[in-house]
Order: sequence, then C-alpha cells, then structure tokens
Amino acid sequence: MNRREFLRLGAGLALASALPARAAGRAGHVVIIGGGVGGATAAKYLKLTNPALRVTVIEANRTYIRGYGSSEVVTGHVAMDDLNVSYDALKSRYGIEFVFDTVVGFDPDKKQVRTAGRQTLAYDKLIVSP
Repeated sequence: MNRREFLRLGAGLALASALPARAAGRAGHVVIIGGGVGGATAAKYLKLTNPALRVTVIEANRTYIRGYGSSEVVTGHVAMDDLNVSYDALKSRYGIEFVFDTVVGFDPDKKQVRTAGRQTLAYDKLIVSP
C-alpha cells in the first residue's frame, strides 16, 4: 500500500465512522457539490459503506485534472492529458450518479440544490467539496 492509497483509505474510514450505525443499509440521497478528489472520494466511500444510498455528484466538468503527478508534467515525464481523470469508473463500479452542471444555489430548509440548467435536486444530506 502506498501513501496515496493509505490516505484515501483513512479518509474513507473517517467518513464511514461519521455515519450513525442506524444509517447503515438505509436508503437516502446524498448530493455532493464538487467532483474533485474530495467529492469523488466521499462519493465512493459513501457507496462502499452503504450501497443502498443514492449518491449524486454535481460537477461542472466531465473530467478533472488530478493534482498529484503534476510535477512529472513539468519534468516532461508525463503528458498533461495523462492527468485527466474520467468519472466513468465511479459510475460503473459504484453506481454514483453525476450531473454535469454548475450549482447556482441551494435551500437548506427545503433540502434542495439548484443548477444553472434549471435542475432541482432534493437531498437528505449535502456535502460541499468545491
């Protein structure tokens, strides 16, 4: 296990331990604003902890550029395109839903998020990971 895998595992375990025991196996809907490393990791480990949970990530871009490995671009060992990461694996392996749009507002009282594309998503829990 390398350092990155260890840190991801630690983040997932911390997130999983924050869930109440009674929530395990209970369906609900978590909306995550931001599909970078933080949002994607949260989405993955929420689904691993509770496969019945509906998880939706709202992200403006269809791919993200991972920060780790960027020093190898500067040295010429890796092309910039090699840092692009697709969300396909998260969709197919874990059943995470994606909305590729920009959030324009949210109403914590109604538990709703609004996007620039005029979509309204209801949620039980909201994670903001810009």
